[in-house]
Amino acid sequence: MSNNWREKTDDELAQDAYRGDTSQGAVVEMMRRLKNALEEQQRAAEKITKLTKVLVWFTAALILLALVQIWPLLTSGQ
Repeated sequence: MSNNWREKTDDELAQDAYRGDTSQGAVVEMMRRLKNALEEQQRAAEKITKLTKVLVWFTAALILLALVQIWPLLTSGQ
């Protein structure tokens, strides 16, 4: 049985951990992968939050420009 956990798939690691026939390496590798995945998800969520803020400000600017464009029509009384 090989102890090269970085080359194993997630399913293989889970089976090793379930069987308990290896040291804690399989569990540690699964935890490392989980931590990395959660950190990657957090970074993606932060990027989405930044993008959302930019899009909200862009939308507000477009609304303001549209109001400036139609203001003469609204105030002319026609």
